[in-house]
Amino acid sequence: MRPRELIIDGYNLLYAIRKSAFSRLPHDLLRARGELLALLERYAYDEKRRLIVVFDNKLTPAPESYSTARIRVEFTNPSQNADEWIRAYVESHAHPFLLTVVSSDIEIARFVKAMGALPLRSEEFAIELFGQAKDVEKPDALLNDAEVQKWAKIFEMGRKP
Repeated sequence: MRPRELIIDGYNLLYAIRKSAFSRLPHDLLRARGELLALLERYAYDEKRRLIVVFDNKLTPAPESYSTARIRVEFTNPSQNADEWIRAYVESHAHPFLLTVVSSDIEIARFVKAMGALPLRSEEFAIELFGQAKDVEKPDALLNDAEVQKWAKIFEMGRKP
């Protein structure tokens, strides 16, 4: 069986990490989002998984969605939120039973389960992402200055990496 594709509500996961014992993410949203994406990219590479990370977007013009080898980052249009994007994606997917949706939103969990996908709470995924809490203290868990600049440029200019 193919590995499950992970669909992640980005800000929902970011919030779950920030309120957990794992949180070493900065309070600046742009930097925190960049560090989260770097962590997810490492996770996707290590686990050989494909991820779609969806962020609500209330900005106009919107940052441009983009993909790397293992991660696709989607910014919703300003009239849509991440939950709506995830619902539409799961509903239109040919094989929703191959999807895992990471969100702590109860309505999304019920919906994806009814569609045959696997719901996973953001708090549970954070534990999987970080492993044991002691691993979070490793300095390589955070971005270096060059990586921060790369992600900052992507989000500020809406450019592809």
